Amino acid sequence: MAVQIIQDPATNMIEIQASGLLTTEDYETFLPRVEKAIEEHGKLNLMFVMEHVDGWEVGAFWEDLKFGFKHHGELNRIAIVGDKKWEIAMAKIGQYFTSAEVKFFSVSDQHHAIDWFRVGGTSPAKA
Repeated sequence: MAVQIIQDPATNMIEIQASGLLTTEDYETFLPRVEKAIEEHGKLNLMFVMEHVDGWEVGAFWEDLKFGFKHHGELNRIAIVGDKKWEIAMAKIGQYFTSAEVKFFSVSDQHHAIDWFRVGGTSPAKA
């Protein structure tokens, strides 16, 4: 799988662009960067772009759940961006594992996710 991580201080957002099958190793690569950003900036907005994601390995799904529990109150909003029905379901299920607002956006509406962060996101200053 390929993972690209983009940090945007203007929206206090980390964007994770993923493709292929999500593996435990992928999570071990990008989660430390997300955790460091939380440490440095406080509550974050997280955008997970799943345009070409084929699914999760069980271990990767477990890493996702552990992260959600560990950082339960440290994410402000989570945008899931994709176009598959199972991605919409993941966004709905994800709401139960975090105190963050979770919302699904289609790939063509990704810009609305950034607007959503700006309107209701936290300031870049540490809370």
